[in-house]
Amino acid sequence: MRKFVNITRAIDMIRILQQLNRKIAIRVIGRDTRTGKQVVVEGEPVDTIYDVYNGIARITITTKNGERLTIGGWGATLEDIETDVIEVIS
Repeated sequence: MRKFVNITRAIDMIRILQQLNRKIAIRVIGRDTRTGKQVVVEGEPVDTIYDVYNGIARITITTKNGERLTIGGWGATLEDIETDVIEVIS
């Protein structure tokens, strides 16, 4: 398990593990962008976006109950969760 406070570093690790065909899970400690409440969510990453030119970094996960959530970095407003810490588990 590795912990990240920077979403772009977590995306880099997820992409490397996906290229190695490793099974990956992530745990996100952060804030629900709609309610502002602290949350902890876990799931499997199904998509990552990292566009340095447009300032976009996003991880999309599917939780155990089938819910699809978007995870953004510090200051996220468009995503479902603004992350404080991302744990990548493989």
